[in-house]
Amino acid sequence: GEQNEIYTEMLQAQSAGIFSFKKESHEILMMNPAALNLFGWDSIVSANGNIHTIFGKMESPKKDAIINKILNMRRGDPEFIFEFSIKKSETEIRWILGHSKTVRLSNNEEIVINSFTDITANKRMETELFYLSQTDALTKINNRGSGERRIELLLKKGECGMFCLFDADKFKSINDNFGHAVGDEVLIEIAKAMKRAFRGNDIIMRLGGDEFAAILIENNADAEFIVMLCHSVQDELKAKSKQLPFNYIISSSYGYSFREKESNISLNYIISIADANMYKFKDKYKLKLKKAKQIS
Repeated sequence: GEQNEIYTEMLQAQSAGIFSFKKESHEILMMNPAALNLFGWDSIVSANGNIHTIFGKMESPKKDAIINKILNMRRGDPEFIFEFSIKKSETEIRWILGHSKTVRLSNNEEIVINSFTDITANKRMETELFYLSQTDALTKINNRGSGERRIELLLKKGECGMFCLFDADKFKSINDNFGHAVGDEVLIEIAKAMKRAFRGNDIIMRLGGDEFAAILIENNADAEFIVMLCHSVQDELKAKSKQLPFNYIISSSYGYSFREKESNISLNYIISIADANMYKFKDKYKLKLKKAKQIS
């Protein structure tokens, strides 16, 4: 008994949250201050002496499997490690790393000891690093790698849709005449215009340089619809041009291609068709300018 009391005092003093319960009866033996704080309680009485009240606070897609594993652990089983979250308030969520292990006391009674460590700071860092790895640093939309991976997944699922390419017209002259800072602003405005034109579940990305792409998942859309979307991007850019402190009209060229449902074509093929159509658009634009100059 004295040995068990010493053991309990040692657990109470731990900085990690710890609670233990009898394996057979599920009676809670102790819950140290760190564990009470993690779960938002002042005392073990708050949990009504019920381990299911404690487990009920855990949030995880694997919650039922985690609880079942903890309740059915046997002495000699390896330590069980798991993650879950706890909603502390409407705006605060804490991420917890849990460890569970079955041990035998000096009176031969088996108990399950659970320790909990707050890993919220690590989770936030993981989330931030993941976001940075998926996002173009300048425009805050998908970078090429993450955008193409998402599109490849859609293709594997047999989704249909329209793929659009955009690039800034005469972008080199913008950098040469107004500087790279202005060029960056133009790229940011193109990304913003695309985000406003396309829907939240569509994929938009920066391919690199002044090239952008988007894929619209739409079963019933046709060429007229996609041209309307592309024109809305151009209209947004022209409207923004009037607000800029330099005399330059921001515009973009576009090309598009279709992917029929469950058709067996690759992303590279889709891009090549859209790219070819974009150069047709550029040729028509150059011809239009040439005729305009001849008339003037």
